[in-house]
Amino acid sequence: MTFNSRLDPETEKKLLKLFDLNVNFRLLYKGSHFNFDIRKLFQICSDQGSFILTVYFGKHIFGGFLKKSLPRSNEQVKDEDAFVFSLYDSDSTATRFSVNEGHHAFHRTYSSISFGDCLKVAASDREFHVNLCSTYDFNWPEWDWEKQLCEEVELHRVQGRSPANLKKGGQPIALTLCDVRDMGDSEETGLSLHDALAVINGHAPEGYKVCQPFCGMPINPSSAGYCLDPGLQDKIHCVVFVLNARSLHSYGESLVKMIKKYRREISDLGEYFLVIAAQFYLHMVTFLHLLQVQEAASLADVPVSFVLPVKNYMSELTVNRDTDILIFSAVRQILHAIDDTFEEERGEKGQEGG
Repeated sequence: MTFNSRLDPETEKKLLKLFDLNVNFRLLYKGSHFNFDIRKLFQICSDQGSFILTVYFGKHIFGGFLKKSLPRSNEQVKDEDAFVFSLYDSDSTATRFSVNEGHHAFHRTYSSISFGDCLKVAASDREFHVNLCSTYDFNWPEWDWEKQLCEEVELHRVQGRSPANLKKGGQPIALTLCDVRDMGDSEETGLSLHDALAVINGHAPEGYKVCQPFCGMPINPSSAGYCLDPGLQDKIHCVVFVLNARSLHSYGESLVKMIKKYRREISDLGEYFLVIAAQFYLHMVTFLHLLQVQEAASLADVPVSFVLPVKNYMSELTVNRDTDILIFSAVRQILHAIDDTFEEERGEKGQEGG
């Protein structure tokens, strides 16, 4: 089931101005939609990249930004780019404050998330409460509330917006699709994780035939054409899994575990993981969008926004707008994900150079 952000366009523009780079927001979690279940927030939003948390009180909006991912376990996160912000009604300007001391920029417990000593959001009995704290170098606007009940809490993924290479007149991306064999219920019955990671990391040469089950040697430096020092053009920058939307309920437990295992490993590499839910009949796409996208997202352990419904092409010989728009939309999302990966790599190199 889909859900919409409480952010109106004008307010979103004000928050976007808090960032030095050109970014946009992708809603991953909305408290009222998930009955203010913080466990669901951790399940959906962990390991999904940079994020912004927004907390609503009437005309007041408070929140925080973390450039790093929300951790899956209870831990503190160091992030010099983290900040908190405040905004009051559509006539004001959003104010940004750096979080005190990067070594405890963010802290997660089983029932709360905190941005330094500035902002803490805690959950109990399907409610979210917020504490706003003042320190010697940080002060909220006049505010008398402590442990105040939140009207709404949202978490958005922060990602690159309309990258220049997708705009009219910009440098085009040379999109290359790499197709590999199916996964099985185990590494012995389908593509092994070792070989999948070798392909993603650019070690497998073009046209390499991945081993069939029980055939012996996995991809390694002694394999013919093995690329020992792959360049940017050799690597995979977005991994896409294609699921059969009509039979998600029949996926076995072992296969589901394999998919989630692959997703975790791919996330650790910093690559993007998207899911395409393929459907045979066009008139079923709307039904899929309402009832099966959430199932596909849960199966692959990814946010709903990472699931891209498309229609299978069987015997089409002519252009069909209703059919083609789905695949074009999916390709555009893939290109955005690739560009986000490049942005992160450039940012990391810039920090190393500094």
